[in-house]
Amino acid sequence: MEEQTFVYTVLENIRVALAHSKNREIIIGIGQLTGLSAEKIISSLQMLAPEIIEQKPTFRFFPIPGKIWCTECGYKGEPGELTTDKPSPEVIARCPKCNSTKTIKTEGAELEVILSEEYKL
Repeated sequence: MEEQTFVYTVLENIRVALAHSKNREIIIGIGQLTGLSAEKIISSLQMLAPEIIEQKPTFRFFPIPGKIWCTECGYKGEPGELTTDKPSPEVIARCPKCNSTKTIKTEGAELEVILSEEYKL
């Protein structure tokens, strides 16, 4: 999924969350294999949705670990080296066993927006 699609999905989920949240706390899980960071998400919000920032929500972020499956050697588990494919921001995960980039992201390629009322620490 492209970075822009992620950002627009997050924007819509944040709008819905703020419409239903009493305490203005939004918790966002960022997948290790998305290529996104908390800074990129906040920067995008400031640029694309200043009305969300004006509501002064509190943002908390947590990482979602990545997992891959290598189509070359069959390895399943944590990714090896992560790189980006220029000019696109897509994250490419190398297999730590055979060093192949022919991998499929099985976990950690998503974003989650959670209402704080639903999130229990």
